[in-house]
Amino acid sequence: MPDIAATLDGIAEPDPTPLLERWEGILFEGNRRGVLAGTGGDGNLLPRVSYRLGLRSAVPRVRMRGALRLTRRAVSSRDYLHASGPPLAPFGEASRVISNFATRAVQSGHEYYVECGWIDVLSRPTRNRPAEPFLKYHFRSAGLALAKTAPFPKRDLRGVRPITVPKLRAATEQWIRALVKRGY
Repeated sequence: MPDIAATLDGIAEPDPTPLLERWEGILFEGNRRGVLAGTGGDGNLLPRVSYRLGLRSAVPRVRMRGALRLTRRAVSSRDYLHASGPPLAPFGEASRVISNFATRAVQSGHEYYVECGWIDVLSRPTRNRPAEPFLKYHFRSAGLALAKTAPFPKRDLRGVRPITVPKLRAATEQWIRALVKRGY
């Protein structure tokens, strides 16, 4: 009987860690694919960027002791003019909306979820203005208050893309099936 009781306790108090880790991977990949496809968090296409010439898709590079290395600095306006990636990801996979996307699994009592967001996606500092997070201006269609720019077209990456939801659901069902299978 102790084995049955331990099994039932395991089902009643499951360890959600494998599920949450799977969700993190699915959400990260959903963000990457969605951004590269030029879609927002709602799955719709983002407004195109009109100022880019699109002559190259190269990531900004810095020469260092005879070798090239990718730079993590905020790039200049000139770099953006020649980038050809989708909106908010001018340098494709190397763009900060992909490389600085972070997930965090949270367990609070009997609630399990994953928080997602972008870390250190900052504007370029100037003499008059420090670096600041700028994605919020794209998300709500507003200009940079300090720079007094005109409003941007709304390009909101927040949310779980509709194409990602079935993958999250399938991962959850698979986890539940594994729990029940181990329980019997």
